[in-house]
Amino acid sequence: MKTGQGELVSEKVVSTPKKKMPEAWAKLGILRDEDLIHHFPRRYEDRAQWLDPFSLPDGALLTTRGVVVSAKLNRWRGGRSSFELQMQPLGTFETLTLVWYNMPFLKII
Repeated sequence: MKTGQGELVSEKVVSTPKKKMPEAWAKLGILRDEDLIHHFPRRYEDRAQWLDPFSLPDGALLTTRGVVVSAKLNRWRGGRSSFELQMQPLGTFETLTLVWYNMPFLKII
């Protein structure tokens, strides 16, 4: 195929060899290009709506935003650690405590 400048452009379609395909895709049953096109996620998380976390039942998934009140890194024996963050969701006076285990790099963020 020729472009306006006179160069030749290849029309060959390059596909990923199966040996380089991620193992996680294979676990989902995605083995060919067509499988990837026809794969739909199990759920859709709407991150455009900000919800009040205190008005939902336990175990419900939500997306919220707020102000960080405090953050600290806890270290224990054996090299283990936890990062604890307290935040106040917008529009509320209560605080949420979020904990990540063995992720000390979050302190830098």
